[in-house]
Order: sequence, then C-alpha cells, then structure tokens
Amino acid sequence: MKRPLGVTLLALLIIFGALWAFSFLLWSFDVGRPLPRGAYNALNSFFGTPADFGPLWQLSLAAIGVVCLVLGWGLWTLRNWARRIVIIVTATRLLTSFLVLVWLLVEFAPFGVSDYFSPFSLVVAANLLMLAYLLHPTVKRAFGVIPASA
Repeated sequence: MKRPLGVTLLALLIIFGALWAFSFLLWSFDVGRPLPRGAYNALNSFFGTPADFGPLWQLSLAAIGVVCLVLGWGLWTLRNWARRIVIIVTATRLLTSFLVLVWLLVEFAPFGVSDYFSPFSLVVAANLLMLAYLLHPTVKRAFGVIPASA
C-alpha cells in the first residue's frame, strides 16, 4: 500500500528533529560555528557558551538524533515498530502536556492563565490529533496491521 501523506509528513518532521539535534550538538562542540553570528550570540546568551555543556548533555543530543533518524526512517518505510514507538512517545507527551495544563489552570487561575494556557492547549490538541491519526484504520492498514482486504 502507498504511504499516506500524514505518515510522510510525520516522518519528515521527525527526521527534521534529528537534524536539529545534530546541529545543536555541533554548536555545543563549537565546531566551525554552523550558525550565523547573531544566532550564535543569541544561543550563547540564552543557554551559555558551548563549554558550559558537559559530555552527558552532548551524548543525550547524539542519542536523540540517532533515535529520531531511526524512527523517521521506520515511518518512511512503513515499519510497524516505528509506528508503535511513536504512539507510545505521543501518548506520553499527551499525558505530560495535559498534566502541565491542569497544573497551570489550578496554580495560576487567580492570575489569569491565558498566556500559558494557549501554547499547552495547542500541544495537547496536536498530540491528541497525532495519536488519533496513528490509530486510524487507514494508517494501520498502510503499516500492515490490518489486512488490505479488510
């Protein structure tokens, strides 16, 4: 079966995340300044200099990049194990985003939460849509979970 457009976009988005992790890893090593000078100065002022990062942080970025590349490839080639892992990660993000949203509502309700509520409600909605999409019968059929004749 042909790969659905949503799966293609999701795979590309995950691969883009891997490229982002690898570029941030390069920045943390201060290798050839891959970013423009203004962006480099902004990152330094926000996160600190690359020397402030330890090897554990750099190893974490490398691991995230590799996992994202493998998951992106798995979705691109319609591997069901990749769909399952993305479902687990998406469900975890949905739960944590929802808990943060509830915490914001409880903790900051007297002060007005409109500044914080909107981004987290969008994250919850995006994760909910992604989870529903990955569990849809058409997507399952593309990954071979449901036989094509069903």
